[in-house]
Amino acid sequence: MGLTLSWVAVSGLAKDEVLARLGLEDSGEPAEFYQRRAQTCAELPSGWVLLARGEIDDFKAAELATLSQGARLISAYCSETVMFSGASGWKDGVCTWAIDHNPERGLSDLNIEGDPPPQLAAILAEARAVQAEEGGDEADVDMVFDLPKDLAEALCGWHPDKDNADWGEIEFTRLRRLGEPDPPPKPGWLARLLGR
Repeated sequence: MGLTLSWVAVSGLAKDEVLARLGLEDSGEPAEFYQRRAQTCAELPSGWVLLARGEIDDFKAAELATLSQGARLISAYCSETVMFSGASGWKDGVCTWAIDHNPERGLSDLNIEGDPPPQLAAILAEARAVQAEEGGDEADVDMVFDLPKDLAEALCGWHPDKDNADWGEIEFTRLRRLGEPDPPPKPGWLARLLGR
């Protein structure tokens, strides 16, 4: 089973403000960004605040509009199971551009709306050239699928499939709703074995 993930990177707001706008707080508990049904957060060395959820297209337009007030926001999602991916850019509550890839429309498909960042042209040209070398829409590989992730990386510095050698490992923590209590501690293996 492949990676299924939605993530948002916000520039121009402190982490606490990003979380407060969504009614969330940091639990301080380490977590993997790809955990299903979990919300996680990290502060990137590039200055962006990253939120990740282990579901596809999980951030709603109202959340993105709220988070982008007075800030710049990149939203992206992917599902390796169905090879569907997309990204969008928001500023001051408005979606300024969006791209999405659906292989059912062809392996070289990329739907583009609005005014995407200039980095898109070079990333798209490279992906389509490699796709053509591999056999175009008849190929066994989908090179355009990674394009939304690659564009998001070009903008905020983070890619879910790559390590940034300059940054080292990014530490994610689990988020919870404001006021949600900490989960009870899990009993150790001996206590579980003895039924305690």
